[in-house]
Amino acid sequence: MDLSDWLRLGPGHWFADATEPIDHPLYVFLAAALAGTLVGSLYVRLAVHTMFGGHRFKQRLAARAAIYAAWLAVVGLVIMLFRWQPVPFLSKRIWLYLWFLFALGLLGYAAYYSRRVYPERLSAHDERGRRRRYLPRGSPGGARARRRARRG
Repeated sequence: MDLSDWLRLGPGHWFADATEPIDHPLYVFLAAALAGTLVGSLYVRLAVHTMFGGHRFKQRLAARAAIYAAWLAVVGLVIMLFRWQPVPFLSKRIWLYLWFLFALGLLGYAAYYSRRVYPERLSAHDERGRRRRYLPRGSPGGARARRRARRG
């Protein structure tokens, strides 16, 4: 037995059909987690205005994160469906591995964003709102008020 076969790094393993049955507990757990993620992200996307009140920045961020989570869950469920009903090319292990890599990359970016980017953008958004509150507003009718013509 070769070390690459033991570590499952060889392309022969990646492009092989799964040997474990679809009712394996890990597949059942993954399908349930993906279905829960899909339902939860759709709920967040639909109820984002009530969840975050009037904070527009947090609403936009939560809606965008919910859309990404929903797409990730849908793609994962489609991959699980292809594993359940074997399709010649789409039921290979490589798709599940690529999905896991993409999910880990997305989670890594979310962690980076929440630690580095989010606090700066939130403070900048609050500062813009604070400035906008104290700046004079224009007239509601346009740039200049119209003069009435004199009738003589």
